[in-house]
Amino acid sequence: MDTLKQASPHRTKHIRTLVPVPLILIRPLAVSVSLIGSAVPAPERLFVGWFGVRGIGSIYYAAIAASATQLTSADASIVVWTAIACVVVSVVAHGVTAAPLGKRLLPEPGSKPGSASSQVA
Repeated sequence: MDTLKQASPHRTKHIRTLVPVPLILIRPLAVSVSLIGSAVPAPERLFVGWFGVRGIGSIYYAAIAASATQLTSADASIVVWTAIACVVVSVVAHGVTAAPLGKRLLPEPGSKPGSASSQVA
């Protein structure tokens, strides 16, 4: 953590800038592309794109990148703390939105797949 404090303010602002990118853009887009042509209804695609797995993989890849490259100690710290921040923000955002989006985007238990109570195009 001391290394992160030594990093310039310009570098640490990247953490705040980068955290929303995988959460809001990269994962949902990757899920949308991977499900093109599938029978998964749009509301369920949105649900999977928002709640898709993140977490330990991010930490693992950040640790690999930080230890296996020629990064300075400050840069390695930024990579690791950015990944940790992404995971923490993801846990909070998904915890807050799980119930409302589940009700809106997923079918009622016992109903036919693809028949969410409120279809989203």
